[in-house]
Amino acid sequence: MKTIFLLRHAKSSWDDVSLDDFDRPLSTRGIKSCKKIGKYLKKNKLIPDIVYCSSAIRAKQTWELVNRIVEKKKNVVYKSKLYMGNSSDFIDVIRKTDNNFHSLMLVSHNPGMEIFAREISKNKTDKHYESIDLKYPTGGLVIIRFNLNIWSKIKYETGDICEFIKPRDL
Repeated sequence: MKTIFLLRHAKSSWDDVSLDDFDRPLSTRGIKSCKKIGKYLKKNKLIPDIVYCSSAIRAKQTWELVNRIVEKKKNVVYKSKLYMGNSSDFIDVIRKTDNNFHSLMLVSHNPGMEIFAREISKNKTDKHYESIDLKYPTGGLVIIRFNLNIWSKIKYETGDICEFIKPRDL
């Protein structure tokens, strides 16, 4: 069994309009959301074996704030291709993951995360799928399980959405 966590970066700040999109930091609300998601993951013992994170500032801050709570000390990889990545980028990273890891997390951006969550899931009538289709908010986390043991065999429309966590619901 393999598990994928899809974490959209938390709410970013637009206070400094001179900043390039890549360099925007988190807002106060975004920081609070990260703490909520981190506490949820720790409480439910949902710590991914490896994390692949966009190298954009807001994505890095999202993971680093979550990590302060879950205390994952190793196997964190920052990848520039995850900044505004698409489904092809995400599945490429996943398929190259070492099979010794049973779970992984992608920390990235919309619209890529939302599209990928829908494309990788098999049950299009599931309540979580429908909720993702309506809105995948900043700081949102989707957990998807796959009935296989080899990352390179991950295919579209094969995952079961287990949870869709929104910071405002925590």
